[in-house]
Formats: sequence, structure tokens, C-alpha cells
Amino acid sequence: MFGHKSELVIPKEVSDAGFGNMAFVPDLDTLHPIPWAGNGKFKVAEFYCETAWMPSRKYQEACPRYIAKRQSQRLQGMGYDSFSGFEMEFMLKNRQTKAPLFDWPDYCMNRTFRRVEPFLFELDSQLFESGVDIEELHIEGAPGMVECIMKPHWGIKCPDSTFGFIQGLLEMAEQHDLLPTFLFNSNMTENDISTHFNLSVWNKDTEVNVFHDATQADCLSDTARYWIGGLMKHAGALTAICSPTVNCYRRLFQPWAPGKCFWDIDNRKATFRV
Repeated sequence: MFGHKSELVIPKEVSDAGFGNMAFVPDLDTLHPIPWAGNGKFKVAEFYCETAWMPSRKYQEACPRYIAKRQSQRLQGMGYDSFSGFEMEFMLKNRQTKAPLFDWPDYCMNRTFRRVEPFLFELDSQLFESGVDIEELHIEGAPGMVECIMKPHWGIKCPDSTFGFIQGLLEMAEQHDLLPTFLFNSNMTENDISTHFNLSVWNKDTEVNVFHDATQADCLSDTARYWIGGLMKHAGALTAICSPTVNCYRRLFQPWAPGKCFWDIDNRKATFRV
């Protein structure tokens, strides 16, 4: 019902029910510490939750974690499991001036990294204590831009870790008077923020990657081809989900951003890259 700034959105199902109460249902297996909270005096922890209608406790179909978990369970019910991870890009700015913390697009430059090193190392360390594992942090190709490559995980752990990373980054940055943003800008003269999602599917019993077939010239199995076909079939709906702002659509058909729906092997211009 609430956007990121608490804008009130009232679905018909809510108004028809007389604006009744809803419940947060915690997943007790996700209990984890939040070491950056508590001002160094108190121990703080949290659960990841899903939303449900009251009094039926029926899960809400628009709850992102419920949808992700349900899809993961469907896949596991077929004898498979997903192994996936995100590459998250964001910009670090001065909270007061809104200026990027560094001016030049110094891609992977250690010297530039050192300018934001204290904050990024603290981010990495405290997120790791909370159960969020970052594999790599480096400077990206735009002013103030950093890329975080998340450690891949099985099933629901991937979206949970990604949510934890975003929330942790926003909260810790505020403590350092920094402003991180994932919002794509309207300036089309430079590289800008995006996110990459990497996925493979494995047989739970044999622990074999079912996307791989060494007998094929390109090593892709028929399962992988059908999976890609499904992604292409639903590319329009996926675009609506993955491009939530007007600026996202401004970036389509620009350098380093896909416009046409196609897949290819090791092609950075492709929507779906193998």
C-alpha cells in the first residue's frame, strides 16, 4: 500500500474490505543482526516478512517476497533450484550538496576507490555480519558510481540478500551524511545506473547445472533454450517490473542498455546475455 516515500496507494481489494488490518508475517529463519543500528549501545535484529490479509492470514498477491518465494518453491517442486545473484550499481553523493563523491568516471581505479574506501569497507563488514555477502566492490564508469557484485545464493536467499544490501546501504550512508541513489538520471551523455541479474538452474538431486550441455557446440542445453524463450516471451511484462520510473525508459536504446528483445552469447548489447 505504501511507496518508498509512504505514498498511499489504495487497491480496490483494500477499499472493498473496509480498510481492514493487515499483518506482517515474519519468516523466523531470516532472523539476523543489524550491527549498524542501535547507536553502538543496543543490539538490534530483524526478520524478513511477508504481508497477509486479516483475519484470513491469506498472503497478498502483490507482496514481492511472497511472489519470489512461491516461484522458488514451484521450481523446487519440479526438482530444481535457482542459483542467482545481482550486480548492483549505485551513485554515492554528498547528502548536503548532492554532488558525486568523485568527479571522473574512473572505472576500476584503485586510487579513486581509496576516496570512498572507509565507507565501503565498513559497508562490506557490517553487511557481512548481518548475513549479506558482497563478493566485489569497484568504481564504475560514471561520477560517484560504484558497483557491488553480490555473492550468488540458492533460492529465496538471493532476493533477501539484495533487499538487505539496499536497506543497509541506505541506512549506513545516512549515518555518514552520504546520499546513495539507485535512480537512473536523465543525463544521457554519460554511463548511468543499471542492475544485472545472473541466474542458473540446477538439478537438486544430481547437483548438475541443467543449462549446460557439453555435447552442444555452444554448450547450451535444450532446457536453457526453453528458459531463454520464456524470458523473451514475457520480456514486455519483465520490462514493466524492472523499469519502474520514466528515466528507465529514457535509457532504452542507449549505449550499454538493451532496446530490442534478443539473446546472444557474450554480447553486452543483448537483453539476455549468455
